[in-house]
Amino acid sequence: MLHLSDSNDAMVYGQTAALLRWAGRRSGLYPADPLDQLLVDAAEECMVDIKTALVPQWYRNTLPRDPRTGKLVEACALTKAQQASVQATLNEGILPKRFGQLEMMIAKSGGPYITGKLMRTCDLMAYGMITGMLDGTYCDGITKHVISQCPLLNDLVETIESHPKVAAWNARGGKGGMWPTPL
Repeated sequence: MLHLSDSNDAMVYGQTAALLRWAGRRSGLYPADPLDQLLVDAAEECMVDIKTALVPQWYRNTLPRDPRTGKLVEACALTKAQQASVQATLNEGILPKRFGQLEMMIAKSGGPYITGKLMRTCDLMAYGMITGMLDGTYCDGITKHVISQCPLLNDLVETIESHPKVAAWNARGGKGGMWPTPL
């Protein structure tokens, strides 16, 4: 959540992708050109598809938490056999294919970033997701194998990690898409 206020009436904004684009427009990381925006949005939507596919793995349930109660719907809980099937399908099929789509975007753009020579919001979104996949913190049971056939995505992570502002963020305790510990 982000609190913004120009007066005594503060607004509270949510939704990660919207906040990322908002910050990207102000920092130059979200492009002004409509066709460039389309490329960035397509990459970000691919990652939304990845997050959507991960819902059953995260929650061991066919549905996410009920926004009214914050609880999982017990009738939609996965059995142990279903959980194992979901995990295998994600690790062996769905996730490698989706990360392969991002890999192709980098290849087509000439890299080193997803849309070409400039870092964009989609690159930061990918960085947070991929670093978590590599160290096992993004989603329990998902292996780093899901990006093992994506050398350009692995290079993307290294390129972003070497950026001075990202390196400073990580040095303060941030990691990928995670908030750093307070100074």
